[in-house]
Amino acid sequence: MPDGVEFELASTSDVVALTYLFKDFFAESDYADKGITYSPNRAAAWLRSVIESGAFPHVVARRDNKIVGVISWSSDNSFSEEPIAVLHTFFVRPEFRRTAIGRTLMFLALDIAQSEGACAFSAPIASGIHSGLGNLLSKAGFKPSGSIFTKGF
Repeated sequence: MPDGVEFELASTSDVVALTYLFKDFFAESDYADKGITYSPNRAAAWLRSVIESGAFPHVVARRDNKIVGVISWSSDNSFSEEPIAVLHTFFVRPEFRRTAIGRTLMFLALDIAQSEGACAFSAPIASGIHSGLGNLLSKAGFKPSGSIFTKGF
């Protein structure tokens, strides 16, 4: 584990901090170019709901009591015998990239998903943020699988 960094599942007390982190994630993404507008109120309500229910586990990385990274996923069992974990959000603040934080978040998510019965972990990347992510996914054993297309209105 990286020195001075703590990793844990998010709780509802993290909703406000995660809402601000997601705002930074959104600003760095290409969602605005696709006509998608960030809503902090909707993000906070969604985060509170999925963290309370456990529907989308969020593992956070904290340094000096500040969330500097997050990974979240859901479990999809709509068509397979065993569930598939599907990446929802993976974001590390730019000043903490190229450190062990991203790798640790990824491997914690993989371990948790597998321990909860997932047969695979899919990582669709729709944000347009690819800085180092492909390399990290490859090192974690991911293989390219399909494409994501988005059309803004």
